[in-house]
Amino acid sequence: MARRAWWFYIPHLVLALAGLWLVYRLRSALAPFFIAYILAALLDPQVRRMEARGWRRGRAVAAIFGIFLLVFLSILFTVVPVAVGEIRQISRQISTYVGDVQMRAGQAERARDILGMPPREPLPGVGTGGGLPGRTPTPEAPAETPAGPLLLAKLQEIIHRFQVPLYLQDLVARHAGDVYAALARRVGAWVQAALGSAGFLLWLVIIPVATFYLLNDIQRVRGRLLLLVPEKHRTAAQAIAQDVAEVFLSYLRGLTLVSALYGLAMLLALVLIGVPYAVALALLAGALYPVPILGPLITVVTIFIVASLGMGWGVGALGGGVALAANQVFDQLVTPRIVGKSVGLHPVLSMIALLAGADLLGLLGMVLAVPVAGAIQVVVLRLLPWLRSEGAPAPAAEEIPKRIRPPRPGRH
Repeated sequence: MARRAWWFYIPHLVLALAGLWLVYRLRSALAPFFIAYILAALLDPQVRRMEARGWRRGRAVAAIFGIFLLVFLSILFTVVPVAVGEIRQISRQISTYVGDVQMRAGQAERARDILGMPPREPLPGVGTGGGLPGRTPTPEAPAETPAGPLLLAKLQEIIHRFQVPLYLQDLVARHAGDVYAALARRVGAWVQAALGSAGFLLWLVIIPVATFYLLNDIQRVRGRLLLLVPEKHRTAAQAIAQDVAEVFLSYLRGLTLVSALYGLAMLLALVLIGVPYAVALALLAGALYPVPILGPLITVVTIFIVASLGMGWGVGALGGGVALAANQVFDQLVTPRIVGKSVGLHPVLSMIALLAGADLLGLLGMVLAVPVAGAIQVVVLRLLPWLRSEGAPAPAAEEIPKRIRPPRPGRH
């Protein structure tokens, strides 16, 4: 059979690039179906185990999907409402704390005015007013002015300031533009939130339905995708695809299990310590655990701030310390045993992959770095099978043949 020229593959390459571009353009619409395929791939091993025990495919899919849907709905209607309520309480508590700080700052500024203390220097880029909008600093009183008339004058000035409508008119005139812009941003945020909520509800319907159908037909879907590969390379492509899929799915299963265990451990620890809003903080900890470096940092800082505002600095420091210690225990003991074995990367290669992923794609790159590196390793070992040899002793120095220089022309 004659070997085909290189230009024969140009149309195939163009079609592949066009398909990738189309997927990229439709990434928002295809995202729920991609999530559904991942869920179906994660549940498929359990279905195959039930098939091996004599179950029919349809019944096995219905049983596994029913259990998955029951767990999902239980979390959605029990844990999520509690977490949302706690998040709202945290938001109100922080707003109250900020308002209290602003009130105390205003009281301190009025006390400075009453006591005749000079106004504070304005910040760079801020008007000449002090703590209250529209206030113009008054010149310092002469040294011979008695304290009584000075205090009375200051009190009259404060009362005059709060009662004269011109002050309010001046305030509105100054900040009308800012208030309008803030209101416009707020309305826009409300509209986006409403649209996002509708999209989220649509996802809640699409993902389970698509997961059920893909789980029932996932073998046929994989077979159809394999038909896109030329027949002579189909066996090798199938083996590589299975290895890569096994790496990704094992990584996702392990990471999901570790994140759930970490969130459960944080929930128990926060409840024992007495930190308020333990459910919301534990969900945050479990959701952010897969994000390297930044995820644990956000968890520790959030727990410290929330616990400090609710229970005092001592409980805040204890909660932050417990979160930091739990993260170290999981990173050093739990995660390598559950996730590390599934990928099969050397620790040095894992660190290189994390740094490369962070440099290329930021946080998303750090999350996907380890499974992508594991998939690349699988492909390389499939293409270069002699690299799989393990445990072979390195040749001794005397066993390495020395390089023999060829004789130069003209010498005998």
